[in-house]
Amino acid sequence: MAILFLLSSIVSSLVKPIEPKSCESLMDIFETARTYFYNENYIEAYRLFYELEYTHGLKRTQSSWFQIQCFIRLGHWRQAIDKCHELQQLEPTMSHWYMIASDIYTDRFEFSLAWEELYQATLKTRDDAYLEICSNKRMLQEGKHLGIVRTDILNGLLPYDISCDIFKRLDLASLTKCTSVSKRWRTFLVSNGYLWNELYFDNKKISVQLDMNTLHRYLERAKRVSKISVRYQQTDGDGILMALAKYECYKLHTLVLSDIICTPGLFFNVLEYVGSRLKKLQWGGVSIRLNDLIDNLPKLCKQLTQLTIHDCFTSLHDAQLISVKKLPELKYIQQLELNGIHGLTASHLANILLRCPELVQLTLKRCLVNIIPVLNILRVSCPKLQYFEYERNRYSEEQQFTVQKQCMIKKDWVRIEIKQTNMLTDSIVHNLLYYNHLLEYLDLSGNMLLSDEALTKQPLRYLKEIHLKECYGINERGIERIIQQSPLLEIISLSCLVVINNDIFYALAKSEYLKKVDFSYCKLSNVSFEAIKYFIDQRKSTLKRCIFDYTTHLSVEALVYTIKNLKRGVI
Repeated sequence: MAILFLLSSIVSSLVKPIEPKSCESLMDIFETARTYFYNENYIEAYRLFYELEYTHGLKRTQSSWFQIQCFIRLGHWRQAIDKCHELQQLEPTMSHWYMIASDIYTDRFEFSLAWEELYQATLKTRDDAYLEICSNKRMLQEGKHLGIVRTDILNGLLPYDISCDIFKRLDLASLTKCTSVSKRWRTFLVSNGYLWNELYFDNKKISVQLDMNTLHRYLERAKRVSKISVRYQQTDGDGILMALAKYECYKLHTLVLSDIICTPGLFFNVLEYVGSRLKKLQWGGVSIRLNDLIDNLPKLCKQLTQLTIHDCFTSLHDAQLISVKKLPELKYIQQLELNGIHGLTASHLANILLRCPELVQLTLKRCLVNIIPVLNILRVSCPKLQYFEYERNRYSEEQQFTVQKQCMIKKDWVRIEIKQTNMLTDSIVHNLLYYNHLLEYLDLSGNMLLSDEALTKQPLRYLKEIHLKECYGINERGIERIIQQSPLLEIISLSCLVVINNDIFYALAKSEYLKKVDFSYCKLSNVSFEAIKYFIDQRKSTLKRCIFDYTTHLSVEALVYTIKNLKRGVI
């Protein structure tokens, strides 16, 4: 009996309410308020927390959280929401006030209001809870359509957001097939607008046409389509444009239209309707001319940041540089790619680039304008340019241009790609690199006029990747000096060169960060097995790949030693 009495006294001491301590400071008052809260005395707790926050300013965040919890437990959910909104005004970047308000609305099955709270959080916050907020938004999306938020789907095996993420990784054809698996799968997939907000219709077969009924069906299923890609040759372009207007695709952020035939007037009318939020636009085809597109974009797509135009004509007349200042600027364009533009001249290109003050990345592929006029244009335009890629069209005319030393490009470019030009000389490359101290990537493949003088006059301290494929004018001493002057080098391509010798391998062995070397199509008659072995032994801790494809005069012994000593994955 004595043991039972002792146990009962211990249990009673554990379960009885905790008595608040005597208060001698504000912290004591805070602890007393917490005691009242955990003892379910919510009215007294709320009054104490309110006084601590508004009168004394003690632990404002914690006091506010306890006040909201007191409101919820007392059933005053409207006052709890008002308190959350008040705190959102004071601390707009704190995500937990948005999440608490969303949870309150979710408990009351008001999923639209709950989703709106999380949507505001994604616009104003970027803290550690961002991924959780996005996950909860997807779950609430189902609640908005079905009237209930389920924590699992597909036979109760996976949470809703994980199921969405799995199906989101499928292409459009595979996703359509999944709707035929079962009635439960079809209900889940068809009713989920999140899975259909990115639509891809790609087909390179000329004889196959895009069925308009299919396009209408998918656009009707997608609640808030954000990306549409149509790559069909000789399809009904006007029908596609009318479908975009019919289903109110005004929230598009990416639009890709390639190889379609459409009416220019209809294209610009629809672009005026769907282009208000457009961030990325890609056009390819002969229906719309380059100059017409450039002249209309500032008025139609005021938030456009990425523009890609390929395989189209410029205009019926040459561009007039005199009127450039009168034309509206493409203020928000940061990435521009022109690929295979027929009839492109230096004046056309200047007319475009002089109107892009915020341009960061420029890509010119199959360009009819030679590299020297392009560099001359870039000297007076695009002050924020950091990434430049150029590839000459093989049908472009080779003309003689003069380059003056005082016309150097004084910009800090990070990435430069100038491939397969027959006019790039040592002086041009030297002038190009003289002020580019932050260069990390350099690709000069196919420039056969370059010699050692192009790259050895100044150290490339920040260079991480360089490609010298088919640069036959650079000899072994030049390659060795380039490696020695690039202490951060990670990737180097020496493909198709015949000057590779032991000294180059010994220089590469001292590159502490080297990850990849390309010796494909090289002649290694002047390289010994000892040099290759020394290179592999020194760099096997960092080197991930060494390419010897179609290399001549390479012994089997050296190839086997390289393969067995380089890591593959985690092994």
